[in-house]
Amino acid sequence: MDQTLYSTNQPNKEQYQKYLTSAAQQRNILDVAYAANVFNISTVSNGVVDGTGEIRNLNVPILVIWGKNDLVVSEEMTLEIVEDLKQAGIDFRYTAINAEHTLLLDNLAAVLKETYTFFDVKG
Repeated sequence: MDQTLYSTNQPNKEQYQKYLTSAAQQRNILDVAYAANVFNISTVSNGVVDGTGEIRNLNVPILVIWGKNDLVVSEEMTLEIVEDLKQAGIDFRYTAINAEHTLLLDNLAAVLKETYTFFDVKG
């Protein structure tokens, strides 16, 4: 867990223990992995299933934030989502920030800045 999620910033010991306990108790990881492969609302095949095209039903702006040092979700995976949004004509904003997979822990200030900018809110 340290090398994948917390190689740069770690939560305090109490939070870390709670995260570790929760991760160890996760019983639906296979279901999550399965869903990640078969839940495809894009307009193209993901190599497992064809896209349903339901992405076209999104009618709100989408904010996509990716951590530049994420070892779980690659930039390629993120850019596939960005391309799907482009092809569907969805209003979106994509930004990459200096963070790993745990964006809120690694760089909360950048997440808030991007969110405030997205919603045009003074932070």
